[in-house]
Amino acid sequence: MDEGILHLNDYMHYHIKPFEGAVIDPDSLEFIGYEAKHVANEQKHELEAFSIICETIKKRVIKESCTRAILVGHNAHFDLTFFNAAIDRCQLSSPFHRFSTLDTVSLSALLYGHTVLCQSCQLADIEWDNKQAHNALYDCQQTAHLFCKIVNQAKELYSINSNYSTHEA
Repeated sequence: MDEGILHLNDYMHYHIKPFEGAVIDPDSLEFIGYEAKHVANEQKHELEAFSIICETIKKRVIKESCTRAILVGHNAHFDLTFFNAAIDRCQLSSPFHRFSTLDTVSLSALLYGHTVLCQSCQLADIEWDNKQAHNALYDCQQTAHLFCKIVNQAKELYSINSNYSTHEA
């Protein structure tokens, strides 16, 4: 946050090799446009990728004088469920609160009257490319943009409303 405005910082992105015994629905892979041949050489083992992710987030949590990170996502509880399952499989300590999240689905419903990521971004004047939609990195980046926009709009609305008197009659 700079001068009261929330904005994106840096991000991490890894192609993760499916864990042993993972059930992968080919229809889901087709829906998101995933082609294994494009990322096979880039895949990290789950333990390696999640170790890096957890350590990086833990360092940031310490730097910001916090005790836990809060996962932000579009349908964040769904994402946190997958993250926690991977953390448990890898026997790592999660930097995230185990059940608290900030969810742009709910925030978008409140602010824009829509819960679909594409529609929410468009209503927030955030560019949307349907060709990239459902790509994990693209959706994550767009969700981050949307979260920043919502927080900044809410802060602006609050500062306008905070001028009203709260004195009792």
